[in-house]
Amino acid sequence: MNLNYLLCLYEQFCKALGKSYSKQNIFTDLDFFNWLSILQKQTRLYGEYLKYLDILDRNLIVELDKGKYDTIGTNLVTIISPFASSLGLQNSNIIVKDIPLVLRDNKIYYLDSELILTHNPYSILTLNNLISLHNMGLNICLGVYGSNLDKDKKDKLTILKNIFKRLNDDIEISYDTLNDTYFGIITSKRYVKTKELVRR
Repeated sequence: MNLNYLLCLYEQFCKALGKSYSKQNIFTDLDFFNWLSILQKQTRLYGEYLKYLDILDRNLIVELDKGKYDTIGTNLVTIISPFASSLGLQNSNIIVKDIPLVLRDNKIYYLDSELILTHNPYSILTLNNLISLHNMGLNICLGVYGSNLDKDKKDKLTILKNIFKRLNDDIEISYDTLNDTYFGIITSKRYVKTKELVRR
């Protein structure tokens, strides 16, 4: 298992529980491994929420920077992630410059996707990439979710609202709860202009 991936998750775990983050504690903090199981269940619920909103009703969906414990599923999305090896896939990274590219196995590919999504991102870079992708005209979905009792719930929702303000038009924001789990998302809403035949 990729240690950097586990450290990203451990940092999220500490924020959610209001604990001080110290990477030295990762292998002795038994609560973390219980939390990973909870995270997987929450992620499945989040995937169901996206289906309910018809966000996953597309052919080419890419999920960024996720791994074994927090992917919505390789049967639903193509994974572009430095942590893809945790799923038995090849690690890859997205490069967002003038056009979006994918670096995999020392080769560069053009990013071909109808929707690019991520959730509970680990870094500012991922957030900035999503902002750039949306503003380039691609469809994105950024989500946050967790327990209603999480100490970082307000912080996550604030990040979502701040990202919403930085995006150009054609954006929608949603928030819902199911039992003790909350979901917040920003998604691109590109409206297709159609011509109507006018008879005289």
